[in-house]
Amino acid sequence: MIGAALFRFARWLSKHPITGKVIGWGFQYGSWLIPVRRLVDTDLVTAFPHPKPSFDDHVLVIPKRAIATFLDLLEQKNQRYLFALLEAAQALGKEWGWDVYSFGVNGGVYQDVRQVHFHLYCGQMHYQAFDGEVGGSMVFEHPNPRRASHQIVALPVNWQDGFDVFAEDLSRLIQTHMLRYAGYTIFVQFDPLPEGCGLVLHLVSGERRHS
Repeated sequence: MIGAALFRFARWLSKHPITGKVIGWGFQYGSWLIPVRRLVDTDLVTAFPHPKPSFDDHVLVIPKRAIATFLDLLEQKNQRYLFALLEAAQALGKEWGWDVYSFGVNGGVYQDVRQVHFHLYCGQMHYQAFDGEVGGSMVFEHPNPRRASHQIVALPVNWQDGFDVFAEDLSRLIQTHMLRYAGYTIFVQFDPLPEGCGLVLHLVSGERRHS
């Protein structure tokens, strides 16, 4: 009850440009004060059940640093938090024995709290997994899109090496499509992965398509 009330307050507070930064500072310096049941709690990330869940088994995974948006998370100084977020999600999925699960982050007008946060929940409801051939291309249109705009960003097995280049390309892709203003969601496809890939990201935006 207290957690849900604080979440509503955080949403209201974050709509204001200046006071919205307070949310990020809260996670950076006082995450231990938040009255929630922590599922993961490390120096870099925290995870807890969503106070107002939209799905069954709905978890929030949040960096312990004031990082406003996903584009900010891609910056070199913040990349270790991104890696830790991905590791935490995979660890929880394996711990709970989930065969299929979604891990995504909203950006642009889709983001309602000015602190980057990921949603983890059982099932793949919002994107179609990609299992085709990559063919050396890192960014391409999904052959079976579920949304009006759906790009695949395929990273090699050793994707953490030289991640700066991938981060710059992904950031440029989002800004080129004006998605930082229109709104977008990035889903992480952990498994199954196409041969030769270590990570697959789905960049989606716009209306859903009926399959």
